[in-house]
Amino acid sequence: MIRRLFFLPLVFSCICLPSYGQNVGNPYAGLNGNWHLSTSGFFKHSDPYFSIGVDGDKFYAEGSISVTCTAGATQEGAGIDDAFDVVLEGEIGADGSFTLESEKAVQAPAHAVSIRGKLPVAGSTQWSGNLAVSAYRTQTNPTQFDCPAISVGFTAIPFGSFNGSYSGTIGTRKPEPEGYISLRISQGSLSMTDPPGPIKHVIPVKASIRITGSTEFPSDDYKVDTISIPIEGATEAGAVSASMCCNKVYGKEFSLIFIHRQDGTEFSAHGVVDPLDNGRIQLMLRYIHLDANGNRALAVGFARLTCDDDKASR
Repeated sequence: MIRRLFFLPLVFSCICLPSYGQNVGNPYAGLNGNWHLSTSGFFKHSDPYFSIGVDGDKFYAEGSISVTCTAGATQEGAGIDDAFDVVLEGEIGADGSFTLESEKAVQAPAHAVSIRGKLPVAGSTQWSGNLAVSAYRTQTNPTQFDCPAISVGFTAIPFGSFNGSYSGTIGTRKPEPEGYISLRISQGSLSMTDPPGPIKHVIPVKASIRITGSTEFPSDDYKVDTISIPIEGATEAGAVSASMCCNKVYGKEFSLIFIHRQDGTEFSAHGVVDPLDNGRIQLMLRYIHLDANGNRALAVGFARLTCDDDKASR
């Protein structure tokens, strides 16, 4: 069961960035949406992007951060690139200031992240704050803290929400295109899973795709309209955990699970928006299935999708 809280007002395919305004019903509603935390080139790779949802004075965010160990790191960690997803939560104070922090684990987490900021003034589309990442572990050496702490100021710029139709060709290791794909996607509002699991709040996404002319991926129509999908073939005894999470948006990325079966068969997609061209989505398809001998086989494909609305206007 999903409890809907707010509608996100931004539109992605035809970006509409409304100004922030205090409203009587929900003075913090202007923070709902996807945000680019611009650090003016502090990060070697992409700036962080976060999806934010507000419930009363409670504040939730999910996004990804790409970091590089600097010369101040241990010799083993120096120069290592690392990227990770993080879920943050916190509260908004009476003065409009807020602090979002990653969950505290019993043991020290691999990445401890916090975002501090203050509500934007009425009429503004941006707000500023500080992003901090504690000394952190890398994927190559998860047993010790390789990299120094990060603290950097940022300007939060609205990024627009996912809402539109896209299409393109699927590419694999073969030299020629491997079929065609169309995607229709719609971003929802902050939702709470009930009963809450490890992931309590998400920004959900509904989507449908159509694949044609492919030999690597099953040509068919697929659709997701819930945060979690049932695991096909799961026994009744395991019904409590017989679902797969999550179909969601986090910053400039989204994840979709179309099929997940008890035998391990899975068809999923991961999308990333091109920050330099908001009308394009990089999509990775992953299809785990059983071959003719009953062994698991993996097909991976990539597609560069273009917004159909943009095509019609050209």
